[in-house]
Amino acid sequence: MRSNPATNHDDLTEVEAYTVRGFERAFRIGHTKTYEEIRAGRLEARKCGRRTIITRDAARRWLAGLPQVKATERPSTAA
Repeated sequence: MRSNPATNHDDLTEVEAYTVRGFERAFRIGHTKTYEEIRAGRLEARKCGRRTIITRDAARRWLAGLPQVKATERPSTAA
């Protein structure tokens, strides 16, 4: 039985473009944050009629543009 890419979230990284909901599921972020990123210009989106589309390349650029977490040194708790 073949999986349906529309419902199999593991396959979402293989699509050419995401719906907003598909992008949110694939990248595990909320609806409000997605639109904040679009309005701020950090996430490029396109329109197809009423539907908002985020291309795979735009999603990858957005991900690459996120700040990197810096490792902080924790004090030793050796007894």
